[in-house]
Amino acid sequence: MTPREQNRAAFQFAAEKMDELRAVFGAGVKLVWAREGGREIGHRRQDEKNNSGDGHGKFD
Repeated sequence: MTPREQNRAAFQFAAEKMDELRAVFGAGVKLVWAREGGREIGHRRQDEKNNSGDGHGKFD
């Protein structure tokens, strides 16, 4: 399994949303950060770290 396939298996909801966004906005859409099932990938923006509250409402 390739790293991309591993990520899509581990982050199924995020992968689904990325597919939907790419269908509308094109292949240039890139994932910056995702958290799903206790796993994280990418780099969370500093302003979100400082104003995260309980962390809900973003793809949790």
